[in-house]
Amino acid sequence: MSSQECPRCRTHLQSPEEENGRLLCAHCGAAFVMRDGVPLLFPRRVGGQDAEKYGVGDLIPQIPGVRIEKCLGQGGLSLTYLGRRGDQPLVIKAIYPSLSQASDFGEQLWTGALELMPLALPGVARLLGSHVFEQEEARVHCLLCEYVEGPSFREWLATTKPALPALRAALAEVARLLARVHAAGQLHLNLKAENLRMRGAQPQLLDLGHARLVVGKTGRPAELLVRAHVDLGTQAYMAPDLRDPKREPTPASDMYSLGVLAYEAFSGKIPFDGPWGIRETSIPAELQQTVIALLDPDPEARLSDAGEAARRLGEPRAWWQRWLGR
Repeated sequence: MSSQECPRCRTHLQSPEEENGRLLCAHCGAAFVMRDGVPLLFPRRVGGQDAEKYGVGDLIPQIPGVRIEKCLGQGGLSLTYLGRRGDQPLVIKAIYPSLSQASDFGEQLWTGALELMPLALPGVARLLGSHVFEQEEARVHCLLCEYVEGPSFREWLATTKPALPALRAALAEVARLLARVHAAGQLHLNLKAENLRMRGAQPQLLDLGHARLVVGKTGRPAELLVRAHVDLGTQAYMAPDLRDPKREPTPASDMYSLGVLAYEAFSGKIPFDGPWGIRETSIPAELQQTVIALLDPDPEARLSDAGEAARRLGEPRAWWQRWLGR
């Protein structure tokens, strides 16, 4: 067997072992396959029945002028790849064919993409377009997105261990990004640590509106949003109101996710037991009421103004402001 380079650790492998059709890196343990000379990593398999039918490397986007470099991940709604058009890196999301069976899915996806593509919000990765290709009698729809290099928010927390002022500033900036999104009449609906990239100490928001572009066209958005979050292990970020098919998503839905992000950043834990378990010493006393307000299970009572959340997260408050709950 010819020499191969591991797509994760870049080690040159003279004779990589094989297991179930996958090549194994003896150095870092990565599993990968070769497709048209491109090494594609096998991340954790998620996505329910779709992942059983379409594994990593089975839905490689075929887009004129775009070279696929590697698979970035596999989620509940799509496979994500890194590609390049000339010198421009791109993120390509190949949506599972089972989610696009409706005859008007392509038209509705394109209409939604046209609404998002003109948005050029500072700190928010842009949607660049959509594409469809045929593969084994299936029509595969793709979203093409701006690539943002940098560690995820969770990786940034683990590697830099930011002091409290830097952490507060980062969370306040995330709230300001949501304020820009909401002011533009949009919702994110999938805010989590993995959808934030850090450029230095500045967070950049990814995947704006992508969840709604996909699941909002199927007639069962609540069910599919739950599925996506459960598959990805991020259901704790999902607002309770998003699980209710009778409720329309609102900015308050995004603010709940911000509350979970803040809780995790301060405590290192996910608030699985709801907001009433929040009173612990690892969360600054002056921020406990703010995080509780963000995590209120009732969207009508929840702190839903992103600008106000940015102010509370970013500015230290006097004792009398905390006493008044401001």
